[in-house]
Amino acid sequence: MKKRQPRAKEEALNGLYYNVTSIDRGHGAALVRNKNTGEILAEKTIPADRKTEYELLRTARLPGVPRISDIIDNGDDLIVIEEYIHGMSLNDIMSKRDMSLYEVIETVCRLCDLLSPMHNLTPSIIHGNLDPDKILISQDKKIFIVGIEAPKPAGDLPADPFIDIRALGAVMDAMLRGRAGNELRTDKKMNSMMEHIKTGCTSRDPAERYKTVLELKTDLLQIEPMTTKEQFYDEVTERAKSFAPPGFRERKAWKMAVAAVSYFLMFIIAFNIDFETDIQAQATCEKLFCFFGFLCAVFVIMDYLGIQSHLPLARSDNAGMHIAGIVVWAVAGFFVLTALGGLISVIFT
Repeated sequence: MKKRQPRAKEEALNGLYYNVTSIDRGHGAALVRNKNTGEILAEKTIPADRKTEYELLRTARLPGVPRISDIIDNGDDLIVIEEYIHGMSLNDIMSKRDMSLYEVIETVCRLCDLLSPMHNLTPSIIHGNLDPDKILISQDKKIFIVGIEAPKPAGDLPADPFIDIRALGAVMDAMLRGRAGNELRTDKKMNSMMEHIKTGCTSRDPAERYKTVLELKTDLLQIEPMTTKEQFYDEVTERAKSFAPPGFRERKAWKMAVAAVSYFLMFIIAFNIDFETDIQAQATCEKLFCFFGFLCAVFVIMDYLGIQSHLPLARSDNAGMHIAGIVVWAVAGFFVLTALGGLISVIFT
C-alpha cells in the first residue's frame, strides 16, 4: 500500500492551532493554542491505524482521560489535539516524598476506577504503556492517565486488560518503596496480602492473574493499613510539611543545613545594610522588612506553596516567560517589602 505524504504541520492544523512550546511528558509532544478560544492544548502524533480507538475515546469522554478536541488526518499519521492537564506526574511526587500505604492503596484503586471503563468499551481499549510518568495528579487532586498507546490486539483477539493490570502492579511496586514498604514490613498479615495481590498482577500463570482491574481493587480494599485516627495524624503531618519553608520540606539533613545557613546569611546581610537613619527603632524596622524581602524572593523562586501558579508570567507554560516572571516577581517582592518597611518605620517612629 502506497504511503501518503504527510502535510506540513501548520497546513495539517488548518491554521486553527499554533505551537506554544515543546514538552517532554507522556501526554503530548507539544503545547498548542486554539486561535479561536485561546485554550492551551496538548498535541501529539500517533499512527493512522489507531484512528478507530481514538475516535472511540473521543466519543466516550471517559473520566480521568484527557478530553480529545480534534483528530486530524495527516498522511500515515494522525495529529491528536487533547486537553492539557496542569499537574505533577506520580513519578515527580514520588521523587519528592515517600507515600504511605494508605496513599498507595487509594491511588491504585482510583486508577482501577479509571481503567475499568476503558476496558469495558466496545471494542475494549487498554492503555498499553502505563507508568508513573503517565499518571498525573492535577492541582485539584484529580488523577488523570495520559499517553494512551491503545495497541492493536493480534488478529481478531480482544485487547488484553492484563497488560494494564501488570503495569498497575509495577506502579504499585514503585510507590511501595520507602514509608509504605516499612508499614508492610511491620505487619506480616498485610505483607502476605500484598504479596498475593502482586502475584495476581504479575503472574505468568493465567489462572493466578486478575481478570479485571476491579478484581484487583476488591483485594486492595481488604487491606486496612491504618486506623482513621492514624490516617488523620498522617494527613496533618503531611500538611505541616507542606508549610515548612524551602529546604525543610523534605526533611533531608543536607538540604536543611544549606537552607539554615542561607537564611542566616540573609539575616546577617539585611541587618548590616545601612539605611541612613539615626533612629534605632526605624533602622531595625527597615532591616527586618529587608530580611522579609529576601524571604519573599526565595519563596517565589522556590515556588513555596505553589505560589508561581498564581502569578502572571510565572505561571506561563512558555519556559522563557516562566523564568522572566519568576525574576520579575522575586525582585518586585523584595523591593515592595523593603519599601513597606521604610514606610512603616516613618509612620510609627
